[in-house]
Amino acid sequence: MSVMDDDNFELHPQLEQDGRLIVSLGTSDWLLMNDSRFPWVVQVPRFKGATLMTSLPAEMRAGVRRESDFMVEVLQGLFNPDHINVAQIGNVVSQLHIHHVCRFTDDALWPKPIWAQTPAIPYTDVQYQERLAALRWQF
Repeated sequence: MSVMDDDNFELHPQLEQDGRLIVSLGTSDWLLMNDSRFPWVVQVPRFKGATLMTSLPAEMRAGVRRESDFMVEVLQGLFNPDHINVAQIGNVVSQLHIHHVCRFTDDALWPKPIWAQTPAIPYTDVQYQERLAALRWQF
């Protein structure tokens, strides 16, 4: 099996339902999550069966980390957050995915984690398209 596993990779249905594709980079697909409360993107390494970073070959793992660092810079530049949470959780969806969530000291959940606190507030179609366009412009 090659380092990239694109031919056998399938996005988990829950991730597909919860987000829209921003861009596919060298190792990962990047999704914008449909929650207008936070600029929130998810990185999904394209490697079938991966559940943890340690599931990836070392070369791919390094590429995933480089892409993550790059996305943090993109998010900082676009949204100027007070903090960016980068987390691999996987309790609900076991497929390896890494959350990148912009947080602000005045957001409704600060300083608590965003997961399972309150329901998401979906973007309107116009808001979603505008946010996707702003992110895609970076690539």
